[in-house]
Amino acid sequence: MEKLTMLENGLVPVYRSENGQAVSARELHEFLEVGKDFTSWVKDRISKYGFTENEDFIVFTENGENLGRPKTEYILTLDTAKEIAMVQNNEKGSQARKYFIAVEKKFKELPKLMTTEEMIILQAQSVGELKLKVTLIGDKADKLTERFNNLDKVNITGSPRQRLKLMVDKYSHDNGVTYSTGWNEFKIRYNTAYHTNVELKKKFFMNKNKLKTLTNPDYLERIGLIEDALRVADKMISGVN
Repeated sequence: MEKLTMLENGLVPVYRSENGQAVSARELHEFLEVGKDFTSWVKDRISKYGFTENEDFIVFTENGENLGRPKTEYILTLDTAKEIAMVQNNEKGSQARKYFIAVEKKFKELPKLMTTEEMIILQAQSVGELKLKVTLIGDKADKLTERFNNLDKVNITGSPRQRLKLMVDKYSHDNGVTYSTGWNEFKIRYNTAYHTNVELKKKFFMNKNKLKTLTNPDYLERIGLIEDALRVADKMISGVN
């Protein structure tokens, strides 16, 4: 369950995990606007309706902000989230349940992913249009490759991890924002580009490997996504949306 990819960022975020679709209990609790505090509420739902750990949900603990009190997080299967929304027995619960059903249906009905070549052929209305699409795609790829290969022109060198840190640092300096704000902007762009939630996935990784601290560049390098991250950072400092 530690590998999560954002599937749908609607009323309540729905993620794809190794075992299916999943929902954060804390995010569901926030949407339902439950009067009871999160910990008491989720424990009550689990006990009252007989949910089973590692089957209907998983639990992990993460450090609080500024080394504060650790927080316990619960990740629910989509079926569990639907049931909890239903038994909430209010308008918010009804909305969440209908939303989860719609998300489940949407991703069940998706056709198999086509290759880029198949998509181009399907969409092309003529030989001339097909050639134009191929040319445009090739030009775009060439431009991205050229920008990526010339990162040193902005005086950023070192290992991929070091380059990522320096690129976000440069973005923050050039735009007059704090380093923390620069990283938040990077994570938003990364999540949008790759349809994921890098912060939540990092927390799962740290929990699985029993790590107390882990920087964003270190995490992305460890899981083999540092090159993707550099592409996002490159667009940031180049002013490309």
